[in-house]
Amino acid sequence: MAFGPLRASHTLRSGGSSAWSRRKSLELSGVLRYVPRVRRSIQDALEVAGVSAYLLGAGAYLRLRGRLRPAVPLPLLAARAAQVTLGRLVGPTAGPLTRIRPVGGLAFVADLPLLLGEPSDAESHSRLVVLEDGRPLGPAHSAHEQVRAQGGGRYSHWLGRVVLSSFDGSDPRTNGRRYEFAIDG
Repeated sequence: MAFGPLRASHTLRSGGSSAWSRRKSLELSGVLRYVPRVRRSIQDALEVAGVSAYLLGAGAYLRLRGRLRPAVPLPLLAARAAQVTLGRLVGPTAGPLTRIRPVGGLAFVADLPLLLGEPSDAESHSRLVVLEDGRPLGPAHSAHEQVRAQGGGRYSHWLGRVVLSSFDGSDPRTNGRRYEFAIDG
């Protein structure tokens, strides 16, 4: 009995149309080189989904128990989770800036609708463009302190908001201009 597997293995390796020789011919033809990659990518996706579900459950439990007070609003967290899961843009791609309010110096902050799939400057390089009467503001991706101190149309997309300044340093709430956002590209 102890020699059984050895004999079977030896028979497979020495024979013509055995399972081993078929596998070897498939390996040589290049068919099987893609199988481990596909299997690994499916396994990675399942692992990410499992960890995401665990973290979502843990976060919901802690939030319901009052032990978690997120710095980011809950709808934005849900949007980010959907972004990771869906991996595509679901929300609006253009619209008016709402609830513009001062934050000091020449800077103002405006709320954005939930932009699913569009990372902000906090996570990556945002494709959001801010328009003043249809003309793009800029430079984009500016540091908040630069927006506050220098103005000149600088802005930064940060999580669910945009920190902006008008071209001429006037108050966007009262200067009579229209402020909008759009996703570039």
